Amino acid sequence: MTAPKLPDKQLETIPVTVVVPLYNEAECIPHLAQALLRLQRILWPSYKPTFLLVNDGSTDDTAETAEQCFAQWPNVGILTHTENQGIARAIETGLRAAETEFVCS
Repeated sequence: MTAPKLPDKQLETIPVTVVVPLYNEAECIPHLAQALLRLQRILWPSYKPTFLLVNDGSTDDTAETAEQCFAQWPNVGILTHTENQGIARAIETGLRAAETEFVCS
């Protein structure tokens, strides 16, 4: 079976939000940045990703490390719970804050 022929003209880039819950992940933030960069390259040009990082009341340096690491990323937002509320609530916070029609986590 052959692949269907794609249209010649460029299709519209679809905005999508990726919600990333974080809890005590300070050591992993640099690795997360590399993973999100790879994901962004894979998604483009079909999708234009926005990343919402939800710090779920971390007690380590997650918030500070994320702020420093992603300060120059125009498509990254960081949300913070003052207390840990669990992964489901962190994802829900990201879903509610998303401004795109398509959201994933």
